[in-house]
Amino acid sequence: MITSLVVRALVLLVTVVTLTGNAIGSPEAKALLKTKACGSCHIIPGVKEAYGKAGPTLKDLRKRLRIVGGTLANNTKNLKAWLKDPKSKRPATLMPNMGLTDEEIEIIIEYLNRL
Repeated sequence: MITSLVVRALVLLVTVVTLTGNAIGSPEAKALLKTKACGSCHIIPGVKEAYGKAGPTLKDLRKRLRIVGGTLANNTKNLKAWLKDPKSKRPATLMPNMGLTDEEIEIIIEYLNRL
């Protein structure tokens, strides 16, 4: 009985780490999101003090069909272009150009895709 419970607990732990470990545990992504102050406008699960309300929550972003106020299909290409230069995709946006490098954009997208 106890052995069965221990095995189940370990399986659950491994599953949780596998599903969330790369994103939620990514100190590099969290540091980047904090440094760029993304949380001042967005709610970002796993990022301390990221509870802004000026922009949409980033929770479950990967599940959305459209991004940028419904103007773009939600795919990696569009998300990269949006993060690289928001005003090129929606000139009236309040989203600033954060000066992200391609590598930083990849890190952020990986993080968001695992939330």
